[in-house]
Formats: sequence, C-alpha cells, structure tokens
Amino acid sequence: MIEKLNYKKNIGITLPDGTVNGQGVGEISKMRYGIMPMSWNGCEIIAVYNFLIISSEKIIPLADIAREIYPYGSICWGFFGTDPNRLIKFFRDHNVTVQHTRKFDVFKSTFKGQKYGIVAFWNGVPKASSLHTVCIENRDGKIIVYNRSNRRDYPVAYDNLEEFCDKTHFIVGYFK
Repeated sequence: MIEKLNYKKNIGITLPDGTVNGQGVGEISKMRYGIMPMSWNGCEIIAVYNFLIISSEKIIPLADIAREIYPYGSICWGFFGTDPNRLIKFFRDHNVTVQHTRKFDVFKSTFKGQKYGIVAFWNGVPKASSLHTVCIENRDGKIIVYNRSNRRDYPVAYDNLEEFCDKTHFIVGYFK
C-alpha cells in the first residue's frame, strides 16, 4: 500500500536526463521509498535505474522501479532500503539478461570482460553496518561508479574494484 502512496508523489518529481548521482541532493532526494526519503534508502533503486540508462536496455521511470521492487525487496518497510539479492527478480520480470554472483572473486574476474554491472557492499563491518549499492561501468580501463555517495552528484572513476569494494565487504554483483 505505501508503495502506491509513494508512487503518486514520486511520479510528479522530474529527474534530470541521464544517470542519478548523489541521492541526497537534487530532485531524487525528494522521492520516497517505503517510510523514508530515497536520500536515506534509495541506492538499490537508483542502481537499477542507472544500469538501465547506461546499458540502453530499456527506459523505465525511477518511480515505477521503486513501486515494483518495494513489495518483494524492501527491508523493514524500506527503512533499510532493498535487499540487493532481490534485484534479480526485477531483471527477470523485465527480460533483462544479467548474471549475478555472491562470490567476489567470480564477480571480479568476470566483470573484467563485461561492460555494465551493479555491486552491493557493506560500508563498514560486514552484516553490522549499512550497505550501499551502485551501478558500475567498465570504460577506458577505469571502473566508473554511479551514485557513489549521498552528496557527490557526479560519477567517480576508480582504477579497480578494490578501491571501493573488497572481498570482505562484497555482498552481491550483477553484470552484463
């Protein structure tokens, strides 16, 4: 039910063209997911949205993605965002071909030959801290990370995966 109320609010918010970066700034921060603003808990929804944008897979409004994922993916009414392991259901429901793994070494070696992905990782102590989920892109020998942080409104380039996510902190990765 709450996803329907949030949808009515969210659909009226216009996002700028392109990817979403800095979930705590701009129009995205006014959108809601569950009982919280997306500035608090929207990273998985934003990662899916950004993935669809950069991969040119299909364009689905962010408000629609949030409404659809909430019933099966939210944790504690959205207070803790979305279980990143549940994103596969969205991709399957929309016939978006992705692979996923919960093994860091498999993701790391496989993603080298891929173009687009999503990575979820613990921000601090695994299973005892918050997590963050980002969309990533292999481009010109760098890994471009979209929505890297709450206030950074631009993508960030890293030389390798370990610069922002190591084996200990990795939760799940999707790639195409």
